[in-house]
Amino acid sequence: MTDPEQVSSEKGRAAARQDIAGKRLRLFSGAPSEAPWGLYLAETLRQRFSIEVVFTSCLTTAEKRAFEDGYNAEVITHIDRAFGSGAYSLACEEVQRWRKARSDEWLAVDRPGGGA
Repeated sequence: MTDPEQVSSEKGRAAARQDIAGKRLRLFSGAPSEAPWGLYLAETLRQRFSIEVVFTSCLTTAEKRAFEDGYNAEVITHIDRAFGSGAYSLACEEVQRWRKARSDEWLAVDRPGGGA
């Protein structure tokens, strides 16, 4: 990371610590906000950890991305401390299994003009 990115990352970590102290948890995600799996991710994290998912754009700056990455790292550390080691990863694995199952279902449908 360059110096401005490192500064942004530290600002993200500091902002996350403030939000954690105020019990206002959020997590930045590049998942598509209107795709079913993005919505499933947001709902899973909300229900399991009381976290609001903030969907981000791929059109961003290195500094903004560093802020979000620093923020997320701090929140994920908090989740794992509060809910057990690996709790965040387990939730993400569940979302990925759900996403794959929906994809497999879609691929299995016999469609006119092709498909399975």
